[in-house]
Amino acid sequence: MSPDPAVRMQPPPKAVLRVVNPLLRRLLLSPLGDRMPPAMAVIEFTGRRSGRRYAVPVGVHDVPGGPVVFTESPWRRNFAGGGQVTVTRGRDRRRGRGVLVQDPDAVADALSIAVDKAGPRNLAMRVTPGHQITRADLVQLGRNMVRLELDSATGPLDR
Repeated sequence: MSPDPAVRMQPPPKAVLRVVNPLLRRLLLSPLGDRMPPAMAVIEFTGRRSGRRYAVPVGVHDVPGGPVVFTESPWRRNFAGGGQVTVTRGRDRRRGRGVLVQDPDAVADALSIAVDKAGPRNLAMRVTPGHQITRADLVQLGRNMVRLELDSATGPLDR
């Protein structure tokens, strides 16, 4: 049996997300959202096939080239080739375009910066105690990200 990798994804259980996400969404979209951690936001978009409107609480990470959301959730596919998005945190609402990025090297570069800023735990990562995260660790995670190209006239999303 092969050993567990030193760095692996450990998102919250789906049952927890089903309870927490609706509460978090309401909080982030309210005026109290201004008091939440700066990286927390709600992205709103329309499903490419279903036409259904989605509002998903996410962690937004500021990296060179603009804010990104790291995710393996199925909704990410709505941004393949680009798609309209609205990012809201309290009274701060920005429109723009989300683009799915699946290149492991590009994702690893952005993830490295986000880990340095926010820490692995805030990115749903579990790291073996004493292990220093390497670029190879980040590439092997195989994560995807949605790059957010927001209207520049309104400034950066996180404060």
